[in-house]
Amino acid sequence: HPPHQKTKLLPNPPDPILAGERVNPMTGLKEPRVFPKTYGCDGGVDYGSFYTLRSGTAAFYDKTLESGTVFISGPRSGCTNSIIPSGGLLNVPYFYEGCTCSYPLPTALSMVAMPESHEQWSSWGEDPVKPASIERIGLNFGAPGDRKTRDGTLWLDYPSVGGPSPQIKVETKPTNPMFHYRHSNWMKSGDSWPWVAASAVEGLEELTLHDLKPGRYTVRLHFAELKDVEAGGRVQSISLQGNAALTDFDVPEEFLQSETQGQADAMVSEGLEAGMSEDEVEERKAGLFEEAQVRAKNSLKTNFLLTEIGEKEELKVENSEVLQRVTVMAKQAKKPVKGYMKELQKNGQLGNIRQNMIFSKAIDFLVEHANVTEVEPETEEK
Repeated sequence: HPPHQKTKLLPNPPDPILAGERVNPMTGLKEPRVFPKTYGCDGGVDYGSFYTLRSGTAAFYDKTLESGTVFISGPRSGCTNSIIPSGGLLNVPYFYEGCTCSYPLPTALSMVAMPESHEQWSSWGEDPVKPASIERIGLNFGAPGDRKTRDGTLWLDYPSVGGPSPQIKVETKPTNPMFHYRHSNWMKSGDSWPWVAASAVEGLEELTLHDLKPGRYTVRLHFAELKDVEAGGRVQSISLQGNAALTDFDVPEEFLQSETQGQADAMVSEGLEAGMSEDEVEERKAGLFEEAQVRAKNSLKTNFLLTEIGEKEELKVENSEVLQRVTVMAKQAKKPVKGYMKELQKNGQLGNIRQNMIFSKAIDFLVEHANVTEVEPETEEK
């Protein structure tokens, strides 16, 4: 640590004048910018758009996003500044020579920016919340940390487990419902951020959020079925401020309808490519929809089983594998790889590609390890 630094593990925070101000996404008010920090021998380095620091692990704060402190967990940090942004990369060099801290990964690495659909958790800081001050907020049930998006929403992990978060007041009934988390790579793309839909609360009957500013609000609810529940297994009615918003809402049924529509669209496309006329498609509409419904049910069950196998066996898909698959797809579509990659990112399809690749690995695992036993079919007694 620098000779002038008298407190080794807890140096003085940055000068508030140099740190600048930010707009609090929950209140819309300006406030001093703070960089949540656990411990480390440096006070941080300001690179303009990025502020880097040692906070237990190497960490950074993206000022273009007002991200909160993002921790790079696992790799051993140097005692002082361990991150250097340069040339579009976030570099974590080999700066820990002689360090005796017990972090498991002595390595250097460089990171590139990924789309917002990927997970990146942070700690916003333990700000006190004044009465009637909140005008925008995201509650991410069961998430491992906070997350600020560029559209202006600060998603807070609830309950708070990923580091200091704003001191919001929330009451639930029951007091301790069941929270779930799975990695967002397992989620199909949809209208929700994958890292929001990937975590959930189960058994929640009532929730009260205090300190909202008086006014009219838009409330968006995000649903995902994380278990193999048949249609009719999660029928629920939802009220806001005592007024019914959704009645007899069935989460699995919504997924089934969406999957059925997707299967029906695919079958129509296959029929047209095979030479069917639009009149023939219209005539077979009812039959096609029934078959699409059967396919949808089988597809959802199969995907659930493959997801469970992938998680159980810790099957992974590396970024290099995804790039290889996208390169093949781009050649088939006769498009440049970079442009095709951006198109997939914009449409939120990269997550689906990664998930399908995990499904393929799960199938390969089954083929390699399954024991097949032939069983004689049962005969009906007359």
